[in-house]
Amino acid sequence: DNAPNRPSYSGSTGSEAQFKFRCHRCKQVGHKAVNCYSKGNDRRSNSKKEDGVCLHTSEAALVTSCESRQRWCLDSGATSHLCNEVDSFCELSSKKGELSLASNASTEIIGQGTANFETSVNG
Repeated sequence: DNAPNRPSYSGSTGSEAQFKFRCHRCKQVGHKAVNCYSKGNDRRSNSKKEDGVCLHTSEAALVTSCESRQRWCLDSGATSHLCNEVDSFCELSSKKGELSLASNASTEIIGQGTANFETSVNG
């Protein structure tokens, strides 16, 4: 199966767009690898956790302004993340709109897609 391990979008590109995740571990549609209990990934196990570097892929919106470049502030409770670096996207489609932020400010959205970034774990 050559399907990408990225969300696939169907229907409109508005806020009601739906997507399905394909698990990076077992390649099944309907859940993410973090929720996969396939062979060797039982989160209930007492497996040793190691420091290191991980690569993360996330749905993100391309915004026109941002205070810091080349820096991510991840909110594990957020539905989507924002990025103003076109080069960070591995998939990007045009999408116009405005996003209301928690601070009651708003920012213009000019695209939506999947971004890759690298992060240090425990470091």
